[in-house]
Amino acid sequence: MDRQRLVLGILLVSIFILTGTVSAQDDLVANSPRTDEYLSSGSTNDYVSNLEAGHWTVVTYLDSWYDLEVKITISWDISGLNIIAVSGSGTGNYPSVDFTLNSSSTVYITVSENSIYHDTSGYYDIGIYDDNHVSGIYPSIAANVPRTDEYLYSGSTNYYVSELEAGHWTVVVYLESSDDLEVKITVSSDILGLNIIGVSGSGTGNYPSVDFTLNSNSSVYIAVSENSVYHDTSDYYEIGVYDDSHVSGIYPAIAANVPRTDEYLYSESTNYYVSNLEAGHWTIVTNYDSWYDLEVKITVSLDISGSDIIAVSGSGTGNYPGVDFTLNSSSTVYIAVSENSVYHDTSGYYEIGIYDDSHVPGLLASINPDDWIIIIILAIIFIPICVGGIIGRRSESKGRESYETIAVEAPIHVIPDEYKESVRYDGSETTTVRLPLKCPSCGAEVSFEGIDWVGPLEAKCGFCGGTMRATFERV
Repeated sequence: MDRQRLVLGILLVSIFILTGTVSAQDDLVANSPRTDEYLSSGSTNDYVSNLEAGHWTVVTYLDSWYDLEVKITISWDISGLNIIAVSGSGTGNYPSVDFTLNSSSTVYITVSENSIYHDTSGYYDIGIYDDNHVSGIYPSIAANVPRTDEYLYSGSTNYYVSELEAGHWTVVVYLESSDDLEVKITVSSDILGLNIIGVSGSGTGNYPSVDFTLNSNSSVYIAVSENSVYHDTSDYYEIGVYDDSHVSGIYPAIAANVPRTDEYLYSESTNYYVSNLEAGHWTIVTNYDSWYDLEVKITVSLDISGSDIIAVSGSGTGNYPGVDFTLNSSSTVYIAVSENSVYHDTSGYYEIGIYDDSHVPGLLASINPDDWIIIIILAIIFIPICVGGIIGRRSESKGRESYETIAVEAPIHVIPDEYKESVRYDGSETTTVRLPLKCPSCGAEVSFEGIDWVGPLEAKCGFCGGTMRATFERV
């Protein structure tokens, strides 16, 4: 009898302890999330939930202000030995997990802080949802209606859900050119991110758009992750999901042959444009103030995600301010102007235009106004110097030519009276005069025969009729 009492007492105590332990856990009601939960670094929070048979998804929604990283474990028993599902393996952030129950059951949920050094902490929301409610836990993006003033912290990820019809869709994150935020977009057909249907890029860097096709009306889940090399960028952004008839309206437009002026490109950034062009040959030209040391590269694509590239202005770092391409039919093209210096540290204002062959700017049109000022100053300095040099050379040449003369016999009547008394007529002395080799008026060479003497020591040019002076010489 005493032994039976002892066994009964131990059983009652065990039931009491088990009941107390279970009651110490927080109840998680189906489709009704718990908010403002807090998880300290290196710690674990436990929950219990009574669920009906069916497919269920546990989701922790983390405030992007915190760098909290979690892992979720679902078990049949409170000890956690009989595990149903785990959200991920190893360290890192695994904020959701799904599982299926064949019958109504009680499940035990453990949310563990899961960073490498177990040093993250923060507030979060947690819920357990059936398939009819799971899409409502993330902020919704309506088709062709962007969400504005979204903020992404360094090293974090923002999640969204969108209800879309069958067709081709493009997700675009629009960043202000002054932002250094770098992002990657992942689109999945399930909230866990296991069935990925589109990723904007691989590796680190900025990949702000991605497109995908749905064969039927579906819910898609969108993750926007901070994606810089050191995961240290953050800022505001705008995000939208667009069909083909709306996607071209999200970037600034460049009309054919009408440049956009006063555009500004920041260091390490990219500016995006869209242009609707007819078939033909086109040239994109960027001009910028010589005051700035801006270096750019231009990429032209047929799709907003930049995967169908038709032209790139250059390879590697450096300045490649122009590019041309040919369209076989009327098309919408997407243009990315990227800061492209070695250290990605240049910035400045610029002008950009897309021109057909009849409007491509010439050399003078491509010269910046500030460059014109420098050109004018140099012209003011050097033109007088050059003109003076030319005049000096001509004067020197004319001076040399004026001293080139030829001796000719002169009739006695052309000799001035003051020289006649020194002239003898017995033939022992010949009187000569010297005439210029070329006419001083027209530059024609003087003919030695048939000189037309018109006065004392004066002869007439046979070409222009100008008067040439002769000099008296005794031989």
